[in-house]
Amino acid sequence: REVPCAEMAANAFSRAIELDPSNQNAKHMLASVTADATVVKASNAYVTELFEDYAQNFEHSLVDELGYDGFQRLRRAFDRSFGGQEKVPKFGLVIDAGCGTGLVGEQVSWELPGL
Repeated sequence: REVPCAEMAANAFSRAIELDPSNQNAKHMLASVTADATVVKASNAYVTELFEDYAQNFEHSLVDELGYDGFQRLRRAFDRSFGGQEKVPKFGLVIDAGCGTGLVGEQVSWELPGL
């Protein structure tokens, strides 16, 4: 008989947990593939590890894989509002309300000497 992918995955995650009972990723994935209704949310350890691992590749995923270009659009709008990049003044104080990637800061760093 052909074994369904979900069953193979459940077996693999179960085995991973047997080998390392502290493996939060395997516990979360096992609950996901078995639709374990007793798990109401991902553990804090799983979420922390997920985001810490993903942080290293976030910018690449955001820009190169998902096509995010909001930082470039903001730069173009900023330039247009002043009549061109060469007419943008230097600012002494700026509040950055971005999402923490630094992509917008890279676009405007020459107008913001303190950035």
